[in-house]
Amino acid sequence: MRLAVTANPRQNVYLSAYKGSGSRVVIVAVNKGTSQASQQFTLQNNNSPGVWAWLTDASRNLASQSRITGTNGSFTAQLPAQSVTTFVTG
Repeated sequence: MRLAVTANPRQNVYLSAYKGSGSRVVIVAVNKGTSQASQQFTLQNNNSPGVWAWLTDASRNLASQSRITGTNGSFTAQLPAQSVTTFVTG
């Protein structure tokens, strides 16, 4: 099921989010810009202890990234330039 998100929270950054079975949420973040972007995410009614990320860009295809620890459903991630990052809550 697609979730409501701010589709364009900052210049060159585009988001979409989905909820599957259980409490997992998947967020897809696209950074079309030529520089890295820091983006904060806040998930309502979701207190997942961690978020896993996979990065796709010119040299990587779904490359596993370090686990991100969230607090109270909120986390901040660095989105590399011209990339797609997929986040999955635990």
